[in-house]
Amino acid sequence: MKLPLEAFGLIVWTVSALGVAYIAGHSYITKKFRETMFDFIPIVVMLLECPACLGFWLGFFFGLVLGGFANAITLACYTAGSNFILAKFTGLMDVA
Repeated sequence: MKLPLEAFGLIVWTVSALGVAYIAGHSYITKKFRETMFDFIPIVVMLLECPACLGFWLGFFFGLVLGGFANAITLACYTAGSNFILAKFTGLMDVA
């Protein structure tokens, strides 16, 4: 059985969005930026460190660019949900 191209694209998007959320919110690469930014605008750092929040805005932005407002809302909700589930499953988000 072959995987449809659309399903493959969705899998790639899901893994990529989680990767971006990890790099932006928890990696050593962005640690200095997050520490510096926290002194000025702490809410931005909190949004960067939350995989679901960052996933929502990633999905909204790319959905808006690729297909309009309805697609933006759909992709934003999907990305937030998938990031939340995968972050809980992988231990990236340890919120009760």
